[in-house]
Amino acid sequence: MALDAAVRPTTKPTDLARVDQLLADQLDRFSEMMRGDVVRARRALQQLLVERIRFTPINIPNVQRTYRLEATLSLGGMLDLDGRSRGHVPDGI
Repeated sequence: MALDAAVRPTTKPTDLARVDQLLADQLDRFSEMMRGDVVRARRALQQLLVERIRFTPINIPNVQRTYRLEATLSLGGMLDLDGRSRGHVPDGI
């Protein structure tokens, strides 16, 4: 069923830019935490990973042997802000 234009949520370009910036800021904080606190990083990975990470050896011509990293992630744990967000998400997102 298509949404009627009168009830379809709208998002202003400035709202999207703000959401984009908030996500970028959160990812920066996450990267810092992953590098700086091993215990918290392990807990964060447990929240993100659906299953174990797989490293598969691969050979690329003219390159030293390397590995393919395969992982299935869930963003549910990352996006569960439970009211702690410093930002505002506009209606309709």
